[in-house]
Amino acid sequence: MTDPLLAPPQNANRFDALDGIRGLAAIAVMVYHFTSHQSLGYLPGAWAAVDLFFILSGFVLAHSYIHKIQGGLSAWRFAALRLIRLAPLYLIGTGIGALAMGLIWWQGEAGSLGAVTYWRGVVLGVLLVPNFDLSEWPSGAGFQGGVLFPLNPPAWSLFFELFVNACFFAFIAWRLRIRWPLAVLMMVGLAWLEHHLHEVNPGWGRWNFFHGFPRVIAEFTLGAVLHHHRHRVPRIHWAPAALLTAGLFALFFMGDRTATMLEVFVLAPIVLLCNARLELGDVAQRACHWLGELSYPLYITHMPVFFLGHAALEPERFEPLSRLLVLGGLALLVAIALIHVDRAVRRRLMARYHARCQAQDRAPAPLKTAASPRPK
Repeated sequence: MTDPLLAPPQNANRFDALDGIRGLAAIAVMVYHFTSHQSLGYLPGAWAAVDLFFILSGFVLAHSYIHKIQGGLSAWRFAALRLIRLAPLYLIGTGIGALAMGLIWWQGEAGSLGAVTYWRGVVLGVLLVPNFDLSEWPSGAGFQGGVLFPLNPPAWSLFFELFVNACFFAFIAWRLRIRWPLAVLMMVGLAWLEHHLHEVNPGWGRWNFFHGFPRVIAEFTLGAVLHHHRHRVPRIHWAPAALLTAGLFALFFMGDRTATMLEVFVLAPIVLLCNARLELGDVAQRACHWLGELSYPLYITHMPVFFLGHAALEPERFEPLSRLLVLGGLALLVAIALIHVDRAVRRRLMARYHARCQAQDRAPAPLKTAASPRPK
């Protein structure tokens, strides 16, 4: 009998191992955020998981959309597909954040946060517009200022994701090719910038917002180039791929800048290429697929759930580790529930999208009328 863990994959067009990596990275980001707000400091280098997300995004979108765009996919249809994928859960997360901040405000624990500042944050958050206000917002047991999306802090990466998606569409629609020298040049430039600015995690706040643009452009481009050259890498056994992946996640335990730059610029591309060519069996395939489904709901809602947990559960009465387990467990439960909500919402939105596309495709082209002859 064939071991189900080692059985051949049923769908060779999926990158199941990459789904698993994305899910584990989302969990690592949650632990990083929750513990950094509680003075525990677990996984101090896990912010680099966002760089991994940007590289993975370039890889996956190149796989899913290059041929469609070259085949005539319009800008509005591309934008609609990306918003259907990303917007519902973002709006749910922002709604949870608004509810949490409103509850904290009602409890009289919002510090100097006023009504105008709160509602401006809600409006900007719903529109996914960065908030450059310096007001301090409740953040766990303390306050934090200068965050671009105070109701849902991880949304800064979603802002840059949509920006680079638009750039990607324009680049491919103009029949330009993403070549590896361009990706190498961009990554070298990003490394130089981060080294000289002493800023290896830019983009999330008011002070480093503009440095987020070279970060996302370089890493997304790298992902797209890795997708183009993935077939040049031979398939390897799952054991060395797992070892390399474990090494990548082990660096999350280090807050050293050199280690995290090594992780982003060297190890992450190698791990991505090795796992993209990895064949998984049924059991591992299902586990990775589930982690992939968990990743985005968890990533985009864990901080709003953290705020709501602090407002409703008073977790300060627990020990720090117990607090992490309670709030982390709550965030995981919410994310698991939202997997099913997101499926239902996207199913309905996709039905409307397809109906509109079919109506447009069936609509007759406007007739060209001959110009009236000029009188002699």
